[in-house]
Amino acid sequence: MYAAKNQGRDRYQYFTAQMQQQSRQRLRLANDLHAALNKRQLLLYYQPIVELGGGTLAKAEALLRWQHPDLGMVSPAEFIPIAEDTGSIVDIGDWVFAVAARQVKQWRERYQPRFQVSVNKSPVQFRKQAIEGNGWLALLQELGLPGDAVVVEITEGAC
Repeated sequence: MYAAKNQGRDRYQYFTAQMQQQSRQRLRLANDLHAALNKRQLLLYYQPIVELGGGTLAKAEALLRWQHPDLGMVSPAEFIPIAEDTGSIVDIGDWVFAVAARQVKQWRERYQPRFQVSVNKSPVQFRKQAIEGNGWLALLQELGLPGDAVVVEITEGAC
């Protein structure tokens, strides 16, 4: 049904063995992703951003990666949509923000007092935080960081 809906109105789609396999894989990833945060399988890598004018490193983008114990590195293109569909993106996003905020605090203290880190935020998180409030600002205050220490970008899939 979902395959037909994704192709547009008034369509039909035969359920194939390949669709069955994809469904099983998605279910496995969803189940494994639910525990990935607690099992410390999620990692943040930082992509440096260099200012061309002076050649200084003053920013970085936090990149979420999943090191699955059996499957190896799982592409964000594969697991982020599952996280959004299941709602686990909210907890994952909160973890990403907290880790990135603590890291930018260290970099500001050690290297560059105006260093910034960019994090992506899912539209699912924006909707939830509009209802419940934003704990991210409280964390920045707790760490003694100004609001410009972390730049929040809406994920590409939202457009």
